[in-house]
Amino acid sequence: MGIPRFYRWLSERYPLINENITAEQIPDFDNLYLDMNGIIHNCSHNNTGGLCQKEESDVFVEAFSYICRLVQIIRPKKILYMAVDGCAPRAKMNQQRSRRFRAANDAREAKDLALQMGEDISGPHFDSNCITPGTEFMAKLTEHLRFFICKKIQEDPAWQSFTVVLSGPETAGEGEHKIMDYIRKAKAQPDHDPNTRHCLYGLDADLIMLSLASHEPHFALLREEVVFGRRETKTTDQRMLIAKDRFQLLHVSLLREYLDIEFAPQIEPKFHNLERIIDDFILFCVLVGNDFLPCLPFAEIGQHGLEDLFRVYKDHLASSSASSSFWLTKNCGEVDFKQFSKFLKKYGELEDGHLQSACDEQEFTLGKQRLVGLEEAPAPKEYAPDLPIEPPPTSEMAREQWYEVKFAMDVNDYEGTQKQRKLFQSYLEGLHWVMRYYFRGPDHASWSWYYPFYHAPMAFDLANYDNLSNPEISLQVGMPFKPFQQLMAVLPSSSKTLLPSCYQWLFDSHSPVANFYPEKFVVDMDGVKVPWGGMTLIPFIDPERLLLAMEQAFNQGPPLSSEEKKRDEFRMAKSFQYDMKAGVFVKSTVPRKYGDIQRCPVRINEFQHLALPGEHFPNYLLSGVRTKEMGFPTLHEIPFTTSFQVGVKVFQFEAKGLSMYLHLRPTSPFEPTEEAIRARMRSLAIIDYPCMHRGKIIALHTPYAKYLHDGAQVENNPFEHEKRVWNLLQEYRKRGLTVEFDSSAIAVDETSAGRMWRGKAGDLSENELCQQPLVEAGSELRLWHLIRVDETPPSTTTTKLSERFMVGTAVLCIDQASEAFGELGRIQRSSTNPKEIEALFQRQLSSNEKSALQQKISQVIEQEQTGLKWYDMTQFIKMIELEANVTRQIIGTLMARCADYVREDLGMNLMVEAKGDKPAFCLPCYSIKRPQGWFFSDLAVSALKDYQTKFPGLFEALRARRDQSKDLEQRQIFPTSVNKDYSSRQLLKYCNACEWKKLRLAPVQYMAMTAGCVVKVADVVEDALGQQGEAVTVTGCSSFHHAEDPSLPPPEISGAKDLALGQRGFYVKVMGSVPCGAQGTIIGVYGGDAHQHLEVLLDKECFGATDLHGRCPPLRGIQMPASMFRPFSSRATSTSEQTQRMLEKQRAGNAASFGREAPKPETDEIVSQALKKLLQVTQASASRDKPRTKDDRALKEGETMEWKAPVKNPSRPTGSKGSSNKVNREPEKLEGDIPAAFAALTGAPAQIAQEVESGAARLKLSAPAKPAPAARKGHKKDLARRWHAMMDLGGCLEKGVHRAACLRQEGLRSALLPLWPVASVAAFLGEQM
Repeated sequence: MGIPRFYRWLSERYPLINENITAEQIPDFDNLYLDMNGIIHNCSHNNTGGLCQKEESDVFVEAFSYICRLVQIIRPKKILYMAVDGCAPRAKMNQQRSRRFRAANDAREAKDLALQMGEDISGPHFDSNCITPGTEFMAKLTEHLRFFICKKIQEDPAWQSFTVVLSGPETAGEGEHKIMDYIRKAKAQPDHDPNTRHCLYGLDADLIMLSLASHEPHFALLREEVVFGRRETKTTDQRMLIAKDRFQLLHVSLLREYLDIEFAPQIEPKFHNLERIIDDFILFCVLVGNDFLPCLPFAEIGQHGLEDLFRVYKDHLASSSASSSFWLTKNCGEVDFKQFSKFLKKYGELEDGHLQSACDEQEFTLGKQRLVGLEEAPAPKEYAPDLPIEPPPTSEMAREQWYEVKFAMDVNDYEGTQKQRKLFQSYLEGLHWVMRYYFRGPDHASWSWYYPFYHAPMAFDLANYDNLSNPEISLQVGMPFKPFQQLMAVLPSSSKTLLPSCYQWLFDSHSPVANFYPEKFVVDMDGVKVPWGGMTLIPFIDPERLLLAMEQAFNQGPPLSSEEKKRDEFRMAKSFQYDMKAGVFVKSTVPRKYGDIQRCPVRINEFQHLALPGEHFPNYLLSGVRTKEMGFPTLHEIPFTTSFQVGVKVFQFEAKGLSMYLHLRPTSPFEPTEEAIRARMRSLAIIDYPCMHRGKIIALHTPYAKYLHDGAQVENNPFEHEKRVWNLLQEYRKRGLTVEFDSSAIAVDETSAGRMWRGKAGDLSENELCQQPLVEAGSELRLWHLIRVDETPPSTTTTKLSERFMVGTAVLCIDQASEAFGELGRIQRSSTNPKEIEALFQRQLSSNEKSALQQKISQVIEQEQTGLKWYDMTQFIKMIELEANVTRQIIGTLMARCADYVREDLGMNLMVEAKGDKPAFCLPCYSIKRPQGWFFSDLAVSALKDYQTKFPGLFEALRARRDQSKDLEQRQIFPTSVNKDYSSRQLLKYCNACEWKKLRLAPVQYMAMTAGCVVKVADVVEDALGQQGEAVTVTGCSSFHHAEDPSLPPPEISGAKDLALGQRGFYVKVMGSVPCGAQGTIIGVYGGDAHQHLEVLLDKECFGATDLHGRCPPLRGIQMPASMFRPFSSRATSTSEQTQRMLEKQRAGNAASFGREAPKPETDEIVSQALKKLLQVTQASASRDKPRTKDDRALKEGETMEWKAPVKNPSRPTGSKGSSNKVNREPEKLEGDIPAAFAALTGAPAQIAQEVESGAARLKLSAPAKPAPAARKGHKKDLARRWHAMMDLGGCLEKGVHRAACLRQEGLRSALLPLWPVASVAAFLGEQM
């Protein structure tokens, strides 16, 4: 857990430390460290508490896939270090014990409630307490991880380039501290590279402290994008199939700079030392609480505790920095208690003021408790039902009450005073221990020490402790508990089966240590606002009594088995390195899926951290450190000033406290010269601040011109430019950035009409700032003045051919004429002559066998897919027998307030309409959108019927719903339920278990196999691949693609452009989630062009693969960009042809089932051409239809014709005197004999064709988008006429031919938008169509 709320507070205080990353824009890292317990917890129960119903094997599979995903994102160069928590120090066990008792009680309460409500809870239950060293689960995890590592190194060339270290639960120490111990000791070695780049994945907030304590500048923390809240359903944005990984890097380098900016001004320059500031920061942050010490009263982060500590520390620096002895820490993690006493004295006075204010406002109330556990169990002695007590009038009386209630001390007598002194001494020992633990590890702190109280003393009283300046602390290092001893120390009685049977009776009531395992306990709720919070008051473990009882139980028996003895032993970590000469036998841990590895090319050794050359590691920056050229961000690229303000938005919410704003003041001229523009466009640039993202500038926008990359220059819209700059400045402001200039940055030119000029000195106004230039890089706009030149020198290293293709190098055969095409092999003969390089491949299928397999797959798809029927909205509503209003609500997004008033989405998300810049999305195999509307499959019909049967109250609530802008509430859905929270949780559980909630939302342009079709294709492939492969030798390096170098682009192969459903091929990405060269079959094609993505069913199970959210067997599915897939053959039917053919069959089937005539196969193309003819726009009409107002210019590009600024007077507003607002209401003459052509092409009756012509002609009325006020009345009437004409035309087309055929390719919306310059009507039309 670390430090509660610390990560969020720090991200709000310093808003630029986090970076949302993509695979293309991420710094290079040498070492990747994984805190495995965070991964295991997320993959097993995601810290949700309650009753977890999950298979143990599923946990392992998800964990392995997650590891592959992290490795794919970071791509470490040297080391992958996996650390699982081993036995922890005694100080940590108190917190572990508290968590496990609470988790067991939550699970018991959830089980009791489920039984009470009649729920079937049969099936596998996962006890999260098994994630503790010494359990059978953790032993299995270690073995599975070893097999996983060996198999990945054997199969995946990307894993052969770095060393893997596995420190399992049999190695003592918390996972993150074992990692930091390795980093510290490696840094202390004489040959250490000071520019080693570290990335640590973990979820605990104290990782921030540990990374700062390493004093390594090139350090980043990796975690998934933080979304605060407890909702169980995912948003539509989170369910997008084609979406970027939601990971963040917290850059320690930026945090270091922020801390320097905040505290350095209070220090004399000659005494400035950032490393000592960091050490002091770590110390006073311990006062807000962590896993080892409780928080000081009034120092909680939610009560502005850190702001107070920052203020006191700044005051301490300002008042003491005249000398060099003002630091709170010294000697690598030791507390300077003399200086700390001065600091604490100031903070104690501030605390006393807060306490007196709380007394004055009657807010200091103690004694709020919650009793949890079995009803029949006796209440513990800590339970005091007569509390809470009245708030005291003064701070002195409040402190006395604090010690009396929390510690049972009467500080007015001698005995109470002595207890208080022991409390003070214990807390100071805790500060000393935590700092030693953070900076040196448990071997230099203590394995046996712990804080023997639940709460911390008042800082005011601690500051007056007479031994504060010299507490004379001496701690015994001791030894760690063994695994079974730790299990006995932290587990509740409900988890006793996780221990060997000989120890289980110690949890019973007749045990000599029975009081260690209470069935009922108290949770102190003082100051807690959430039901899951509070301090768990359970007895502290007496180590001597516990070990004595365990020895007695061990002697009584039954004896431990050999496996149990192995689980209770300490062992060293292991390292795994690729060695093609090694032939290690690795036994499979999943024999039903994978066989044993007979000759695994892995060298396995014991791994031990290097010894420290001195007393401690160097807690400072080493000489030779480079910053700018290492690819890590820095704030100092652009000059800036700072201030503290509100308004920053972090983690979807506006920050409540003050944030440090950077006011950037670029030194470049406000208006760049054309020469500077051209020079910047010729090379790569750093396009983001402060992150080091590189990109190509494709255009530059000034208020009146747009400079293109090819040298062309076009006119720009000044009003639209100002709007874009304004929006961008507001986005920067939410991130804690502003951009400022003064008048000296502007070249005044009063003769240049329309350009910005001013006659006064000082900072530019907001209006003037909105005229600064923009650059277009990729699909986003950025401020020109935040773009920096990429000064990274180009790589000059060259590699000889014989070095690139050394013997044993993994290569992919890309020779389409070879029998080994698409296979992964290894170089067996290297040479300087490219024609003499040879590689050996293991061919699975011959060319004829591949063709036969492809044909069988096509037949399966033909049979399975045609059986799926599709219905338009009207037919769909008839099939499900629901009202149209209810249907539209339930198949879309339906927000409701469920348990704990959390906002959840109960909708099926079958249709997500286009909104603003976001396109429409649908659910593969359930829904699809065509120009004529939405269509739904048999799967959607059966799913919706089942939903209605299971939860009829939801549908009744939708019928009674009057205001759809308000969320539903659970009382409306379950009006008669005795436990509405439980009922709504069951509804959420049902939704999340359904396929329609698991699947990802896809673009409307897609083709996908059903789950049943995928299973049959998998069976066909397995039958074909059952035979033994054949060795094939290929000569010539032009036939090979290097499978170990991720910097190389994917190979170009003919036929890789238009991919189709059922097409077979292979994966070409190096350092991907599955090995390069993995073969499979396309089961889904989503989107088009450069954004097309594929779902591929792999031929074999592979670590790193998934089940594609239930669409395929486990470990067999992978989603990838189409650019990462190469087909074996280009002879397969294209996706567009497949789509057309399947839709024709589905239409025919649906038409037959509803008694309608199906359209002719060629109708789509014919009607598309006819519709083009009908809606031809003459040049004169197009000219009159150009938008000329600011509202029209706000339309998306492509929906209206391009606006061009007036030449003579650019500043004149539209609608001013001299502008024309006349409306031509005469219908134009359409060229050609449209009725005859339409009737001939479509076979529609002549009368219908005449009606179509009339409707199309009415649409040709031209009108400006925003006329002057005098003409607005007529303008509104004209809009109404246009709308009615549109409805007439739609009706005519629907009468003449089948609507799906008419609008299949062109679409009514896209064909008519050039005639429709009004944004609101166009948007409404898009919603309707």
